[in-house]
Amino acid sequence: MSEIIGTLIKMGIALFLVAIVVVLGAKGFKSSELAAEQQRLATIVSNVKILYANSPNYNGLNTSVAIKAGVFPKDMVSGTSVYNKWKGAVKVSGSGNTFTISYAGVPKDACINLLSNFKDGSLINVKVNGKALSTVPPTPAQATVACNKDSNTIEWSFH
Repeated sequence: MSEIIGTLIKMGIALFLVAIVVVLGAKGFKSSELAAEQQRLATIVSNVKILYANSPNYNGLNTSVAIKAGVFPKDMVSGTSVYNKWKGAVKVSGSGNTFTISYAGVPKDACINLLSNFKDGSLINVKVNGKALSTVPPTPAQATVACNKDSNTIEWSFH
């Protein structure tokens, strides 16, 4: 009987350790996924600036033009559409001296982190779910309030 109890205790400890590894692995994957999306966003910004470096403005920039010009990382493009890691639409548009990148379908925690951690010196405006944030880049506290849905849309505007 004591052997059975000992075996059950060992199995319980082993299951507990496996659960810890699974939880920590999931958190690490989530963090890696977010870092990859931050890099994709930075790549899009950089590629738009390079594409329009010799143009007087961003007029005519749209998602279709950006796809054809190779602005988006290839793993984001599916036919004539562009998607982020959360399967939300990604769009770009330009007018005058500014261009905007829109990310739809961003989960709450990812939204907060993208807003709090994405820095670019040419960022001039940020909207979440259609509402402009007062500080650019937003503080983590502002991001937490702004990203109030399970699926958020973020719009970054750059000059």
